Amino acid sequence: MQVIAQSVLTRMRLKSFRWLAVLSVALFPDTPAEMAIVPAAAQSDEGRKIALIIAISEYGTPVHPRTGESLRPYRPLNAKNDVPLILGVLEVQGFRREDIRLLQDTDADAEGIREAFRWLVREAREGDVVVLHYSGHGHRISNDNPDQDEEVDGYDEVLVPYGAPDEFYEGYDGGLHIRDDEVGEVLAGLRRRAGPRGNVTFFLDACYSGTATRGQDDLAARGSLGALGPPNPADAEGDSDGTGIEMGHAPGTRGGDDGLAPYAVFSAASQRQVAYETFDVDGTTRVGSLSYALARTLPQAGPGTTYRALFADITRTLAGKVRQTPQLEGVVDAHLFSNRLTQQSPYVVVDTVTEDGTLVTLAGGTLLGLNPGARLLVHESGVARPDSASALATIVVKHADPLEVVAEVTDGSLNPTHVGSWAFVTSRTFGDLATRVHLSPELRERDREGLLRVLGGLGIVRLTDDGPDVVVEPVEGVVVARTVQDRLVLARGAVDVVRVVEDYARNQYLRRLDFEAQGIAVTFELAPVGVERDVLGRVRGCQPPDGESHPTPQLIWAQTSGAWPPVTPIVYVS
Repeated sequence: MQVIAQSVLTRMRLKSFRWLAVLSVALFPDTPAEMAIVPAAAQSDEGRKIALIIAISEYGTPVHPRTGESLRPYRPLNAKNDVPLILGVLEVQGFRREDIRLLQDTDADAEGIREAFRWLVREAREGDVVVLHYSGHGHRISNDNPDQDEEVDGYDEVLVPYGAPDEFYEGYDGGLHIRDDEVGEVLAGLRRRAGPRGNVTFFLDACYSGTATRGQDDLAARGSLGALGPPNPADAEGDSDGTGIEMGHAPGTRGGDDGLAPYAVFSAASQRQVAYETFDVDGTTRVGSLSYALARTLPQAGPGTTYRALFADITRTLAGKVRQTPQLEGVVDAHLFSNRLTQQSPYVVVDTVTEDGTLVTLAGGTLLGLNPGARLLVHESGVARPDSASALATIVVKHADPLEVVAEVTDGSLNPTHVGSWAFVTSRTFGDLATRVHLSPELRERDREGLLRVLGGLGIVRLTDDGPDVVVEPVEGVVVARTVQDRLVLARGAVDVVRVVEDYARNQYLRRLDFEAQGIAVTFELAPVGVERDVLGRVRGCQPPDGESHPTPQLIWAQTSGAWPPVTPIVYVS
């Protein structure tokens, strides 16, 4: 599963460093295997397009089940104004009105929503395209299952049905709210029903936080101040990002599962943010921010548009209109309302462009291998692979810190309207951060030529005869790589030498990085861990060796080789 946030690297500070677990592929993406997503599958022409729209504007006044006293209600919203927007864009995308079920206000109480969920799952068939759109309040409530749910903040995220209370009282079990676990189970059920030829998409125009002042600027927030009840956390500590719907809790919700439909979940705000409403194009009609953005972007989305590209259009549409950060998770490189997948090349986002178009900043820095001298092609967002013929501009990195770079436009033309464009690396430089490797002249000519070609093309490895970090030499007829400083044998055999030296160079790169940058105060620890693999050799997890203990740092990067060492180095940040 992938999770994407608007300008993620610019906003990625210490407590958000878990993003690097996803971005480790983007750090050194020069091999095709690292860039491959999933082969395209045949698109079904048999499936229907069905949808459920839930829009709650009036929430009623709940009463205490024992005393009969009125409880605090949720404030009214303008969700009814979202309905024509979403109906319109779904019809543009080929949904028939008779295949769209609408649930509003009093009909959208807890049982009404649950029944509609059951209907949607029952109705879905093999090859169907299924959409759920929710416009209403979101909230957080005490986690009801801390032993199994990894809710590190101690709360479940919830959708708020009609008649749910905006306050917690003794004995309340949360039954009048719809927990994220329930939504995750619906998603899993739909993916199973639609199958690999289908597609499932959720749009959640609500917030999953109560941490901001609601109603600011007289625009309603689709959430409430404060959580319902005390936190009930799992053992882990920390923050959590994403849509707030913990899809991993329900079986069969992860991308790539055999026999399941690809899926995407959009949210108007992150798990920790209030989602404010905005004004429609007439300047007076109040609508949900995600619904507004969908009305502006979905009609232009063609058959090849990916969810990643649609998300980029959504965030660009909302830039300057709202304060929250939209979220996307799921199989982000699936085509919109399709089971086809695109092979997406890694990219970084253009964060700013000067008025004269000569300099840009990018939402990624040395942590992604962007060093002074690196060259990139800038394309409109949504491009899967860079092409010099269609590029907007060529840029060269002039200054880099861990999270941001300043680059100069050397060819083409950019202006401030190109903020949000995607920049693709075409050549990298590592300078003194590269690992110096010496190839012994005693190597057999065939081995030496092969190592020259492969290691010399890595970029992060610099072949040298002067002051190397690693020496590759023959030992009893076998190619061996060892460190110079402590003579540690890294690998034996030409194939393993190539793979392990590259892994070693990546670890050394992170060790040598300068982490003096605004908003960063990190301490690195390189700790050996045991790697758990499945029967196909794929990494399923890792644990520190027995007898060693570590604090509770965040795992931010891991590279496993399967060859050296017996345990794999993992980078922690604390």
